Amino acid sequence: MDTNTKRARASSMPTMPDGGLGSPVPAAANGPAASTLRQRTTVPNGIDAASKPRPNDDHDDNGKDADRNGDSPLYGKTASGARFPVPPTSDMIHSVFGNLVTGSHADSAPTAAAAAATSPTPTTTPPQTNLFDAVTLLVLGVQIAAFLLLPLPPVVWMLVFFAWRAAYNAGLGWLLDAQSKHNWMVEHARTVWLNRARYPKFATTVEAQLERKMGHGFKCTAVPLEFNAWLVFRSVVDLVLINDFSTYVMFALAYWQQPATWTVLDAFRMVVGIAIVFFNLWVKMDAHRVVKDFAWYWGDFFFLLDNPSLTFDGVFEMAPHPMYSVGYAGYYGVSLMTGSTTVLYGSLAAHLAQMAFLTLVENPHIEKTYGTDRHLPHWIRSSPQLAQVFRSYFGRDLVGLVRNLDLYRAPDLFTVIVAAYAVVAGIAASPAFATGQAVVWIAVHTVGLGYVLHAQSTRKAWTRHFIKYGMTNRAAFEHWKSIYNLSLAMVYMTFILAAWRHYQWPASTGGDLEVAILRHTLGAVLILLHVWTSVSVFEVLGDFGFFYGDFFIDELPTQLFYTGIYRFINNPEKIMGHAAFWGIALMSASWTMAAVALVLQVLNFALIRLVEDPHLQRLYGSQVRKESGLAKVRPPRRRTCPQPPPPLASPTPSSRSPRVCRNSSRRKPARPRPPFSSTTTRAPRSRGP
Repeated sequence: MDTNTKRARASSMPTMPDGGLGSPVPAAANGPAASTLRQRTTVPNGIDAASKPRPNDDHDDNGKDADRNGDSPLYGKTASGARFPVPPTSDMIHSVFGNLVTGSHADSAPTAAAAAATSPTPTTTPPQTNLFDAVTLLVLGVQIAAFLLLPLPPVVWMLVFFAWRAAYNAGLGWLLDAQSKHNWMVEHARTVWLNRARYPKFATTVEAQLERKMGHGFKCTAVPLEFNAWLVFRSVVDLVLINDFSTYVMFALAYWQQPATWTVLDAFRMVVGIAIVFFNLWVKMDAHRVVKDFAWYWGDFFFLLDNPSLTFDGVFEMAPHPMYSVGYAGYYGVSLMTGSTTVLYGSLAAHLAQMAFLTLVENPHIEKTYGTDRHLPHWIRSSPQLAQVFRSYFGRDLVGLVRNLDLYRAPDLFTVIVAAYAVVAGIAASPAFATGQAVVWIAVHTVGLGYVLHAQSTRKAWTRHFIKYGMTNRAAFEHWKSIYNLSLAMVYMTFILAAWRHYQWPASTGGDLEVAILRHTLGAVLILLHVWTSVSVFEVLGDFGFFYGDFFIDELPTQLFYTGIYRFINNPEKIMGHAAFWGIALMSASWTMAAVALVLQVLNFALIRLVEDPHLQRLYGSQVRKESGLAKVRPPRRRTCPQPPPPLASPTPSSRSPRVCRNSSRRKPARPRPPFSSTTTRAPRSRGP
């Protein structure tokens, strides 16, 4: 039961409207954004007119898209407030390759109709390949020819792939960051790219190329500068992303290891790899079906869509940041198929770079554009009494051995001293003692404190003990927090120490060394997964959920929601909550530590089933969700949610009820979090292929 083993602990949660990529104005004007992963726009007849919806995707009873209104265009809004009909665009593959074939999607009736509604002088001239596309295809063709004809060493293709990956994550990342912070690309379009006064020939050429690609009488002068700047940026994205993908394929083929004799293991590896690649393909296709190419090309860095329809659908109901998380599963499928550790390490590096792109570029833009979530209803924020209650229970509490450490406080000092004793004893004694020490703390943390929680949940035994001797419920909770954090810190500390005492590094080189490097790589990945899960869980639960506040505090009104990581997985700790322990055991190459990690996970699973789940049922009853987002591949979808329940009559545990949109793709439940927590829950859109 580590940092992220908290299930949905009750806290005050608001009823918040969804915010989204296509919101016409920033959150500063519209209020706080949604507290869950913000789903991108399901775009009607404007953008990506070539994409056809599935038969059951948010359609009305007549089988027509409920969001469509004849041939009326989709409208966009710039930062200055200018509103304009958005001309139709297409996805990346059709945009670059589709115009090479006469009678392609560009000539389709829906696209022409949408273009007629947005163009001042509509014509039947279809989109055509322009200079930007020619450059993209030329670079792609040169690389393919070099791969097929030149006897270049495999390392060359690894470096070429890394160069394009850097162009994606560093190059496009810099452009988007500059656009988000300084409107850089729009300003350069105004002063350089499309400035006919200063650079008449260059600006005329750029406009002509954009109009050639858009077709159907599109004129650059008929749309705001922001849309034209976005079209230029799309051309750069096409160049980078298509070559990033193609060079990865070349990199993998260059390191492909064909087995001399096929075994059952080789066949299994190939089948699993192919299955993962097809799963990755479905993720990309389903993501594009939902978000269309406005979000695929980072459109909201330039302008916003007016009155979009927002949905949680398909892959966006399955995983957080699906296009950056499960959307890169194909990397690992290809690594299995090639049987090359070099491809695996290169894939890991590229995936980590993509997550850094998400963290450093996209998330800050989302928070800037749509605001920060506020998980408090107004009747909580405006209540000084409830605010005072919360502050009386929570302050700068020590979490682990790092967060809010203050050696002037007795519990903090005591925790550090106990940890120091454990480290000294574990180093001085035998590895068996270090292992036994870890097992004892695991038992204390799961079995011992699990019994305390069960007794507190069923008969308030912990708080009654303190009240019996003249103390208060708050004093009881303070002592609980200190004991719980001490045991949690010692579980981590003693497990790491025991793994260090059992650590083995191969004395020889060759195959053993390669296996050791692979073990450490996979172990590091598991540790990073654990850290991400822990942070995501703490963002949802805060101090209230971390310390099991709903077992002890009755003064605060609570509502049950599923937000953040809990939107997709009911109990993340069951799947990813102990990844670091398995990673450390893998790095130590010790079966003993693997057994200890198994004991920890089994005991924690028992704690959840025997203590936490029954407490949730007692507290919330039927409000507890039975099915996670991950289990719903094709959830029921509705455009609107039922009205929230009436205000609570009194802030008592019996009156707690969540707002859950039944049979809706925009369910806003969540693991509860406390009021007045400084953290926020946001699982932003992840874009880009």
